[in-house]
Amino acid sequence: MKEVDWDDLKLFDIVATEGGLAGAAGRAGLSAPTIGRKMLLLERKIGRTLFIRSQNGYRLAPDGEVLLEKVRSMRQSAAEIAQWHGEAFSLPIVSISSDIWIAGFIAANTAA
Repeated sequence: MKEVDWDDLKLFDIVATEGGLAGAAGRAGLSAPTIGRKMLLLERKIGRTLFIRSQNGYRLAPDGEVLLEKVRSMRQSAAEIAQWHGEAFSLPIVSISSDIWIAGFIAANTAA
């Protein structure tokens, strides 16, 4: 299997949620033909049929349902990582520079 791009998987999630290319185009800011090509390429990369296409839109095929569950799990993990990363910068970072005498005074009196 070729490497699958995370952006294509997020776009797959949008198409699956919207049930077609027109709704996905509005949410993704891409044209419907571009999204259609990307979904065909994704199916080729994965080697599985993800959608059942009809005049009424796109319906998930069985393999598409499996992939959607995995993509949503990945989205949740990515959101948790982003939150965890953001918490690292929630405390202020303080830098102090001084000469040797003041540094000794600060070190001895930091707790106070």
